[in-house]
Amino acid sequence: MDTGRPAPPFASWSAVRQRRHLAELAGAVLHQHEIEPDEIRLAQFGFNATFRVDGVRRGAAGRWALRLNAQGLRSPAETAGELAWMEAIAVDTDVRVPTVVRSGEDARTVAVPSEPLARDVTGVVFEWLPGKLLRETPRPVELERLGRALARLHEHGQGWTLPAGASLPRLDDPRMGVADHLADHPLLDATQRAVIAEATDRATSAFAALACRRPPHPVHGDVHPGNVMAVAGGLSLLDFDDCGLSHPVHDLAITAYHLRPFPYEGPLMVGYESVCPVPEHSREEFESLVAARNVALLNDTVTVDAAWVRDFLPTYIPNTITKLQHYLRTGVYRHDVDGLVD
Repeated sequence: MDTGRPAPPFASWSAVRQRRHLAELAGAVLHQHEIEPDEIRLAQFGFNATFRVDGVRRGAAGRWALRLNAQGLRSPAETAGELAWMEAIAVDTDVRVPTVVRSGEDARTVAVPSEPLARDVTGVVFEWLPGKLLRETPRPVELERLGRALARLHEHGQGWTLPAGASLPRLDDPRMGVADHLADHPLLDATQRAVIAEATDRATSAFAALACRRPPHPVHGDVHPGNVMAVAGGLSLLDFDDCGLSHPVHDLAITAYHLRPFPYEGPLMVGYESVCPVPEHSREEFESLVAARNVALLNDTVTVDAAWVRDFLPTYIPNTITKLQHYLRTGVYRHDVDGLVD
C-alpha cells in the first residue's frame, strides 16, 4: 500500500543484510540488560524478530529470549499493557508465561535507534522457558491443556484492569485493528478484492453479534503450536505481542485456524469447558472468525519488510483467495482445499 512515505532502506536489503542489522540491534539491547552474549541466534523473523541468547549476566550463565519489535506496529503504551498483563497472569493464575528481564535501568523495555529502519526499535528480554514447541500435530491431552490455559487467560482478562499509562489495541474486527492494506494492493485484482470484502463483511457481522453479548477484554490473539511450549505435564504460552481487546470466541477461532484441517477443536473445547463455559456463539459466527484470521494475516504480511516476504507473497495471496472462496461457498474454512499453488 502506498503510504506517501518512502520505504526505509531496510526494506530493500537482502535477507542476510537484514539479519545482520537485527543482530546488531539485539546486541545493543543486551548491553542495556548487562548481558554479555556468547551466542545470539535468530529464532524467528516476521512481524518481529526473536533471538535465542546464551551468555552471562552479572556473573551467572543463562539463556534468554530477546524480541525486537521489528515492524514497529505497537506503541510503547501497548507494549507496556502486554507486559503488565503477562506479569499479572504469572502472579494471579497457574498459566506459565515468560518472565520479563528488566534492564539495568529497571525498565521492561529499551529502545535502540536504527537508521535503516528510520526509527527506534523496542527490545524486550525474557527468561528462556524450558521445553519444546508444541508439535504441529498435538496430542489430544496437549490440546485439552491448551484449552484450559485459554479459559484461565480469558477469565483473568475479564477481571483485570490495565495500569495507568498502559493500553491494549482493539482486535474485535476482521483486520484486528490494523488499517486496510489490501483494498488497493497492486498484487490483488478486483475479483480477489471482492472475495476478501465478502469474507470481511461476514466476520464484521459476527463481531457485532458477539459484542452485544459480552464486552471485549484482553485475549492472547495468537495462540498456535509455535507459540506454545510443551513441558512435562504442562505447557507454557509464549508471544503475547499480539494480545489485545476482543472476544474469547475470537481467540478460540484464531487457534482453530492454526490447527486445521485436523479435528483438534474437540479436545481444545473440552479443556476450555472444564474451566468455564465457551461463550455463546453460532457455528456460522465461528467459521467467519476462522476465515477472518486469514484476512488479518494477509493484511499484516503485505506490510512486512522481511526479504523473504517478497518471494512469499506471489504464492500466499492466490492461496489465501482460494481458501476464502472455499469458505464462502461451503461455510467452512479449511487449508486443505483444491487449487492451491506451490
